[in-house]
Amino acid sequence: MALLAVVFLETAASAQAQTTSDQDESEQENTPLVDLEVSEVEPQPIAIPVAPVDSSTVARQASFDVGLPLAMAAFTRGEALWLVFAAESPLDSAHLARQGELGLGAARIAEARGGVALRFDNPGRQTPMVRRNGTEWIVDLPLSELDTRPPLEVIAQPEHPDGARLFIEATGAVAPVAFIDPLVGDILVAMPLGDVGQRLTTAQRFAEFGLLPSVLGVVVRTFIEDIRVLPTEGGVAISSERGLQLS
Repeated sequence: MALLAVVFLETAASAQAQTTSDQDESEQENTPLVDLEVSEVEPQPIAIPVAPVDSSTVARQASFDVGLPLAMAAFTRGEALWLVFAAESPLDSAHLARQGELGLGAARIAEARGGVALRFDNPGRQTPMVRRNGTEWIVDLPLSELDTRPPLEVIAQPEHPDGARLFIEATGAVAPVAFIDPLVGDILVAMPLGDVGQRLTTAQRFAEFGLLPSVLGVVVRTFIEDIRVLPTEGGVAISSERGLQLS
């Protein structure tokens, strides 16, 4: 399939094993998406207070909890709500889908590598809010947008020693998840994150890829075959074997 042929990602195990040295980062080997598995990453529980939500402003709500730390990406695209999950162990996509259906309606499980990608109908095009309580993720579809936290910082690094790349400051990245959006027919690569509030509020387009707005996590739309999305020291790096055109 196109998904197995055109996207090449760094494994989370390689990214976790790298040091803070940019030289070490360049020594990692690419792994075809067909072989990508969620690697063994030490769980990093994060104690995050759960902000109260006024029930009068919430239209729909669902919670996801598999009993172990999850990283998540969440974004809307047209009339669809996408939730993407990654963890240090393989995940049961059907189980996560059933949890979401309790509050968000029927879930469609997308073909994915590296994690689980779920699509829910969102005809009102509502912007979700995301909270975390231990290992539980809570997704609210409020009647109006309530999140006012600043977006993630996107930094162009055209002179990076390993070649031009885009760096996004973030915490809690585990592994990239590549999947096909069946409604659009393109390939997306999401980097789920472990902390709430880490989002991109506007779309950004570059020569080889684009960044989609998100409520949580980093979502990349690829335009060429060898885009790499990987966790790195302090955030998420987006690069290409041939180097990116960032000027």
